[in-house]
Amino acid sequence: MLNQVGGYRNKTSPFIKNFNIIHNAAATETTITSSPSNVSTTPDYGYSYFDLLEEFAANVKTLSESQKLHSKMISTGNEHNVFFGIKLVSTYANCGHVMDACQLFDKIPESKSNILPWNALIRGYAMHGRYNDALTLYYQMQSKESLQPNAFTFPFVLKACAALGALQQGKDIHDCTIRIGLESNIYVGSALVDMYVKCGSLKDACQVFDRMSQRNVVSWTAIIAGYAQNGEASKALQLFRQMQAAGMKPNFVTMTSVLPACSSLSAIRLGKEVHCYMIKDGLGFDILAGNALLDMYAKCCNVGFARQVFDKMSKRDLSSWNAMILGYIQNRHCTEALKLFDQMQVAMIKPDSITWNAMISGCAQNGYVDEAFQIMQKMQLAGVKPTTVTILSVLPLCSRLTALRQGKLVHGFIIKSGLILEISVGNALLDMYAKCGSIEFANQLFLEMPQRDVISWTAMIAGCGMHGHGRGALTLFQQMLKENLKPNHITFIGVLSACSHSGLVDEGWRYFHCMSQDHFIKPWVEHYACMVDLLSRAGQLDEAYDFIKRMPIEPDAGVWGALLGACRIYCNIELAEDAAEYLFKLEPHNSGNYVLLSNIYAESGRLVDAAKVREMMKDKGLKKTPGCSWIEINKRVYPFLVGDVSHPQTEEIYAMLKSLSGLMKAAGYVPDTRFALHDA
Repeated sequence: MLNQVGGYRNKTSPFIKNFNIIHNAAATETTITSSPSNVSTTPDYGYSYFDLLEEFAANVKTLSESQKLHSKMISTGNEHNVFFGIKLVSTYANCGHVMDACQLFDKIPESKSNILPWNALIRGYAMHGRYNDALTLYYQMQSKESLQPNAFTFPFVLKACAALGALQQGKDIHDCTIRIGLESNIYVGSALVDMYVKCGSLKDACQVFDRMSQRNVVSWTAIIAGYAQNGEASKALQLFRQMQAAGMKPNFVTMTSVLPACSSLSAIRLGKEVHCYMIKDGLGFDILAGNALLDMYAKCCNVGFARQVFDKMSKRDLSSWNAMILGYIQNRHCTEALKLFDQMQVAMIKPDSITWNAMISGCAQNGYVDEAFQIMQKMQLAGVKPTTVTILSVLPLCSRLTALRQGKLVHGFIIKSGLILEISVGNALLDMYAKCGSIEFANQLFLEMPQRDVISWTAMIAGCGMHGHGRGALTLFQQMLKENLKPNHITFIGVLSACSHSGLVDEGWRYFHCMSQDHFIKPWVEHYACMVDLLSRAGQLDEAYDFIKRMPIEPDAGVWGALLGACRIYCNIELAEDAAEYLFKLEPHNSGNYVLLSNIYAESGRLVDAAKVREMMKDKGLKKTPGCSWIEINKRVYPFLVGDVSHPQTEEIYAMLKSLSGLMKAAGYVPDTRFALHDA
């Protein structure tokens, strides 16, 4: 478009200032159109109004400037001007006002023959999360013979495919880039690598990456992230080194991709290098980078550095708090996790299910029984329902401590939350009841479960065996087979253990053989240990010893320990010495093996040999691990060690024990004190 007034075009002066001056002066001028013969003049400021409007349009970047231009287009009759329209479509789309851009696009039909507004709209959709719309518009554009996508089209279409996980559509678009000859374009190639990585096709991503003659930081970062996210941390770090060797400067996104790989490999040294690089190169780090850094330090067992990063973060989100809490829990700093959890709530950060579950499981795993249940109750008061993760964190703790009351409390939570239908929860409950001595509850739950898998049957079989119901366990196993469920290694451990606890030697042999012959399950060392325990308990020590010697795999401490324990019962010193010799090699620091052999010598009257074993323990710096029991009173579990005098009511406790001992003796109970002095 030519300037008809004074010949001034592209004059270098502050155009916005002149635009405003002429706009005010031209408030009453006639319509300006794109036709030179109809261009009206304005007072001569060196520019025509249309000239300045055009120059202003060329420099429009913000939403307010776009709206101002749009207003003047309408007021001056230029709302159908193609140049202005394309510019406005692009700016509206980039500013996130995609609907305004679409409306304007539809009002200027001539613009649809130009690739620029199509690209602008596709980009606007892709950049603002409207990925399906981006792909729909791309396919509409392709239907027009006069238009062909270019290097500015594909990166954003591929971004939409990546976000949607639309692998097949991404491959179709890849084929299109090859036909057009744009696959080698550095930006298109980088977008292809990123799309394939995010769609889970690392192999295709590698092929594109390897064919790229030129690579930029985006392509390097995408392939590094791909390997890191697919569990190939070593390859990710190798590529990071190659990127540096190629002279490519990593950016912030690269670093947040490399740090998880450092975490996976516990590569603390490289993680520190990345941290230093970020500081030295002035990359800085936002919340995402801070979270990645503290997660890396925590997983590399350097929770102190993780806390330093956490404290220095200018802004933190919920993920930051969760990452730090998880870091403490993973490194067994439960007290610090509890403190931080309290600080989090003081800071008005609302915990989510991840936070609650992390705290409950952390307390459970570290023996903070009361705290675990207290947090679970707070979770419910906060209106957050316990999840499967919550339940599966707490129930094993109840099983380990035989805390039946707490287990029943959790069962109540499960019923209220509607989680009872989940098979994993039912299995955990079943296991808890069995291990807490309530086999009747376990059996009732088992019968009421709407669905049962091999784990359910295995837990019930193991529970019956544990309570001496060997025949019942074997009946369950046969019922399981009739249900067409395939037993696994753990199932057979339960079956053989049940035979052992009930003295079913013949049945044990039969199931041990059918395990490999009928079910094609190769025995583990645990199965051999069950058989040794079965024979040893039945007094067949020589058979057990021969069985061990014929084992096709190396016996472990569990195998020899089962034999040594039986040698104590049946006073077989010769086999005890052989078993102990192997155990001393396998578990040189396990004081229990030394104590057991010493007690066997003592009971047989070989006090000199017993003293030698005790002296051996002393030389190795070993001490017998004291026995421990616990009792639950008023919702609290109290542990007691042998000879424990730490409880404030010690005198009353020992007085009660003495009274109970008298009552037991009066009832005819005679304790076995053969090893009492030696174990003390």
